[in-house]
Amino acid sequence: MPARLTRGPVPGRRNSSTNSPDPRYRQALSAINRENFDFPNVGEWSHFQNNTMLMLPGEPWVYIYGTNEGRWNGGGIHLVRVDWRSMWNRSTYEFWGRDGGGTWAWRRGGFTTPILTPTVPNNAIGELSAQVIDGRVVLSYCDGILGAVTRTAPRPEGLWTMPAIQVTGVEQPALYAPAIHPYSNLGRAQMLLSAWPQVNGQTLYYGTRQWEVSLFGGGSGSLSSSPTARAATENLSSESSHVTEEYTGDLAPDVSQLPVAEQVAVLADAVDAEVDHDWLRSALQGELEDDRTTPADHENYDPMTAE
Repeated sequence: MPARLTRGPVPGRRNSSTNSPDPRYRQALSAINRENFDFPNVGEWSHFQNNTMLMLPGEPWVYIYGTNEGRWNGGGIHLVRVDWRSMWNRSTYEFWGRDGGGTWAWRRGGFTTPILTPTVPNNAIGELSAQVIDGRVVLSYCDGILGAVTRTAPRPEGLWTMPAIQVTGVEQPALYAPAIHPYSNLGRAQMLLSAWPQVNGQTLYYGTRQWEVSLFGGGSGSLSSSPTARAATENLSSESSHVTEEYTGDLAPDVSQLPVAEQVAVLADAVDAEVDHDWLRSALQGELEDDRTTPADHENYDPMTAE
């Protein structure tokens, strides 16, 4: 379904939150008097300065997706989990990371490696939000020059679909912090998308608009249309779309090494109908600049801490 503007600007700011009304949170808070838990901007915790949380029915885990502060050139999305009953105990957090042999596993204390990276090289991933919609895990985030995208997976770890480009910076300049409303469904979802235009570091205004989108996009599409396109999925497991402990392989298709024409063909299967394909080609060719990034050589940035 084409993305369309269904509501005008609404003043306000979206705050990160735990995306579940699970009564166990209230139980934990009422039973235990704890101090606030901080995510220090050092080590593994630096990858969760901007974060979003979710729980799956029947599981004790709180899954936390995060990025480094700001928008970092080449930075990715990281994942950590913790039992909801021990969220105040830092030693119980388990980080999802890939070792040198390509095997993913949960490890207490780290290390963590990105589960998703920018689709376009030398771009940055921005603000993110997680929900469970119709049994699928849905991530919405800013994917560099491509704008607000969504990906879905059967599990918090993956495997992730291609990014579905929902709203570009052409449609909504200075877009920021896309979030899917929890009462959405996959075929008809509501995306809350902020705008934060600035001039010389000064905010002009901050507002939120609501867009109607479909979360069904982002499958493998024409990845099987040619040998070079199929190469984008060669490191994905062929056995199952579910990622389990000790999984070896990629967590999402990688189109960055494909010729631009094939990238356009692949991503066009997942974009909203109102996204212009000529604009998409220009974005993938690097003719358009993602101007809201911080250089990767910034002293506080460490995209991958695996040994």
